[in-house]
Amino acid sequence: MMRLFNELKKNNNDWGLHLRVQEVPEVLSRLRHIKILELEFTGKVVLPEWMDRMIIDEFIVKGKMTSAEKTAIKKRFPNISF
Repeated sequence: MMRLFNELKKNNNDWGLHLRVQEVPEVLSRLRHIKILELEFTGKVVLPEWMDRMIIDEFIVKGKMTSAEKTAIKKRFPNISF
């Protein structure tokens, strides 16, 4: 777990994070600031509440979501791209 965190932290400092996931890994909650985060969901997009406390400069999300879900996510993360 610590090795994964250190790798994520290094990648965040270098060029940002691109992750293909089923769900957001909780280890990301340890990073308070992320320069670039691209989450490519293999299924339905679900962003946990703890992400609301993070600072994400550039946030890109790909995956299955309705237009109503996109609107709700945009309210939580105004700088998000789909």
